[in-house]
Amino acid sequence: MKTLRTLMLFAVVALAAATFQSCDLDDDDDAHWSSSIQLATATIKPSENSWYMQLNDSVVLSPSNAAAFKLPEKETRAYIRYTLNREQPTVEDIRNYSINLLSVDTFLTKKMAPLVLEPEKVYGNDPVEIVNSWETVAEDGYLNIRFRTRFSSGKTHRVNLVHRTDANTPYLVDFFHDANGDTNGVVADDVVAFKLDEAFNYADMPIEITLRWNSYSGEKTATFKYIPRKE
Repeated sequence: MKTLRTLMLFAVVALAAATFQSCDLDDDDDAHWSSSIQLATATIKPSENSWYMQLNDSVVLSPSNAAAFKLPEKETRAYIRYTLNREQPTVEDIRNYSINLLSVDTFLTKKMAPLVLEPEKVYGNDPVEIVNSWETVAEDGYLNIRFRTRFSSGKTHRVNLVHRTDANTPYLVDFFHDANGDTNGVVADDVVAFKLDEAFNYADMPIEITLRWNSYSGEKTATFKYIPRKE
């Protein structure tokens, strides 16, 4: 399991929400082509000797200044800040936008963990809150989760996502948090993206993913509409 990178994102994202305009590229409003700064989460995808960004199932972002940024070695999720240049020709129902990329901040991106006997003991079951924000979303083959718990300096936390086998809820996933004994630190947020197993991408229509976790007030669930990723 990868070590969780502790980031004090709560204040950062709150400030960003107040500073930047939200990004909505699903309509034809001319306001898109203003110089306003957009903030989003996206998938960075290497492609031969270049790379591009998948914003969601139907929108691709192509940085006109990609050479100014390091070519990623593998697919990963990230926060991006950018301004829009223009819309490029649509290819196979995918809308392509040229952008001027301002910054990229990758965050923890990992595979789902296997289902094991007594997963609470293997993966930990320390309480955590899932934050209801624009960052917590199922898109482009990933489940993004912004979560809130207590952190202390130098302590290692681990998080995992497990697909449960449930006939009544076929897309049920459990979020596990191992605080490694660090339960009395300051309250802070972090973000992780889990690459969904292929089982979530077989369907030809949107599915509903149910996320379950152990919160500070007991078990909670949330549901997400997800459009299966087609490579």
